[in-house]
Amino acid sequence: MSDKGPATLPQHGLSLPVAWKRVIDGDTIEAILPSGRTVNIRIEGYDAPEIKIIPDGPAAKQGLESLLEATADQELTVFVPLPVDADKNGRVDFDELLRAISFERVRAYMFTGSVRIDRWMIEHGYRAE
Repeated sequence: MSDKGPATLPQHGLSLPVAWKRVIDGDTIEAILPSGRTVNIRIEGYDAPEIKIIPDGPAAKQGLESLLEATADQELTVFVPLPVDADKNGRVDFDELLRAISFERVRAYMFTGSVRIDRWMIEHGYRAE
């Protein structure tokens, strides 16, 4: 991964609108899906400092909160990549799909309007070294 995040998104995945409920840390939010279900989403494309790392962790959390608050009038969407068909047999391995959900979080790229959040966070210095 470059210091700008992945240039392109994975080829296959699911894109859907979400509403953010709260920011957990600099790369994880609690979101509400269209069904009303609440889920934690780990934003792909970068790694923010852990919340316990002072001052970088709280600063990353605040940066993400500020971005989401400033763009509250924009649609917030996530793109959940589907696992790669490593065997090239046309089927996605269910175990690979389950690995896409880690620490009870869904890993997904996130956009607020046309802003790709992983790239914005990296450009503003909110990433773990």
